[in-house]
Amino acid sequence: MRKALLIAGAALLLAANGAWARTLSVGPGAEFRTIQSAIDAAQSGDVITVAPGLYRESLVITTSRLEIVGAGAGASVVQSGGIPVRFVRAAGGRFEGFTLRYTGAAQNPVLLAEAASPLLVGNEVTGGTLAGVEVRGGATPALFSNHIHDNAGTGVLVHGAADATLTANRVERNGLGEVHHPGIEARDNGRVVAQFNQILVNGGSGAFVHQGAVAELLGNTIVGNGLHGVAVEDRARAELRSNTLWWNAEVGVLLRDNGAATVTGNVVARNLLGIVLVKDAQGRATEPVQRDNLLIANTRDTLGLGLAARDVRLATAAVDHPDFQALLQAVNLAGELLVQLRGDAPLPDARERFIEQTQAAELILADLYKQEGLRDEAQTRYNMVIRLNLNSQAADRARAELATMGV
Repeated sequence: MRKALLIAGAALLLAANGAWARTLSVGPGAEFRTIQSAIDAAQSGDVITVAPGLYRESLVITTSRLEIVGAGAGASVVQSGGIPVRFVRAAGGRFEGFTLRYTGAAQNPVLLAEAASPLLVGNEVTGGTLAGVEVRGGATPALFSNHIHDNAGTGVLVHGAADATLTANRVERNGLGEVHHPGIEARDNGRVVAQFNQILVNGGSGAFVHQGAVAELLGNTIVGNGLHGVAVEDRARAELRSNTLWWNAEVGVLLRDNGAATVTGNVVARNLLGIVLVKDAQGRATEPVQRDNLLIANTRDTLGLGLAARDVRLATAAVDHPDFQALLQAVNLAGELLVQLRGDAPLPDARERFIEQTQAAELILADLYKQEGLRDEAQTRYNMVIRLNLNSQAADRARAELATMGV
């Protein structure tokens, strides 16, 4: 009897640790012909591998801790006139290596996470009318290295007390229709932590935080958006640290309607206005915590508030830096390439050239912050260079600089 109990206990322990997890395969000649049939047959902890091909289906994932792995974006394609992928009340799990394409006309996202917490890695998300990715209902997904582009609506929409973490994603060319939607939007008490993302040439603001939402933005490249770089309003709160905000059509950082923000270590350049604080009719507004920002070559650097003393000091140090003219040249060349990135048919090398100029500028900026004793800001900018292109000479130089700093 005791031996039987020990065997049963060991079996339960092995099952709990995923030792009996299965691998289910999908594709021509495989065990399953459709992804949904594999999902329906899977149990928590199972792995589903999907062969290259076009899968015309709408996936609904309600089983926790499933690993669903495609052959790579552009190879395994899920396309549907309904919502292509929905995670509903599923804890954990991973969804990696797919192109997701919405082809319907209704207001829908491409991928929906509702009361779920998947890890979304290396996917291409395009064609959404409401959003590329919608996160709601208390969901807590993590998005890493996805390309979220050319959605008619918002790139990533987080609302309904949801909490999303975005790292090293490309969020670009969203909201370019008649209504100019932002790249990333947090509203209705949603929360976003966004770090080292490229948020480029979206129709509205790069990031729009409103209706009581909270956002933490660190080390993001927020460039060339059709409205503001970051807008914070309507009782929302944001922490902006060491971001790059260039060439946005109106304001680099906009605060209004009692939006509260900490704005530190950001580089705000070539926007119409740099940092703007708008007060209501009663003169009420929340003054930002503002320091160590570099504002250069905006039509006007601030409106509604002045430059902080530490901002003035940094601007003076920048002008005196031996590579200041090279910095301006790189920023200006990046701006010229943005015209290509906005176009319907950009030249094949436009993105690579844009990244090269951005990296060149970021190396100078990192050196400037290091020279001024702002170690954390310098480290973040060196890491931005690495994230922009993991294999370039600029990235190698950034790693070498980090090594000299003991990082």
